Amino acid sequence: MVYGPPMQAFHSLDQLNESVDELWKFFDGKAKEVPFTTFLAFIDVRDLLSAYLRVASPTNEKANNQHYLAVGGRYSFDEADVIVQEAFPEQAARMTPSDGKPAPEYYKTDASKTEADFGIKWTPFKKTVVDSADAIFKAEAQFASA
Repeated sequence: MVYGPPMQAFHSLDQLNESVDELWKFFDGKAKEVPFTTFLAFIDVRDLLSAYLRVASPTNEKANNQHYLAVGGRYSFDEADVIVQEAFPEQAARMTPSDGKPAPEYYKTDASKTEADFGIKWTPFKKTVVDSADAIFKAEAQFASA
């Protein structure tokens, strides 16, 4: 799944894209429980753009006839919830409670070829989630004061 701060313009929290809205539902406490994480691999939207520009460039001969995986790591919604509660303690009381369980190891991904061939360093999940929550909390405050 692609996560990260909203890149598109939005004028209300009802206009968040699907992946950001997926997180927002338990960050704002509207979800009764943190949902089960069905797809455990993530990439930060900023990394995806960077990887695309490097790998898919028409002048990039290294990528000709090659396959590259763009995966920043594993995650769970439970982990995201706890990360945001710790990063934004003033918001924690309204958030959907979670036990912070890490993502189970159903499968593994290996993006080392992408990393090695293009020097890509993936954004850690914690930074992705904190940056996303920060952007949404700021937008929420801005919309409330308008």
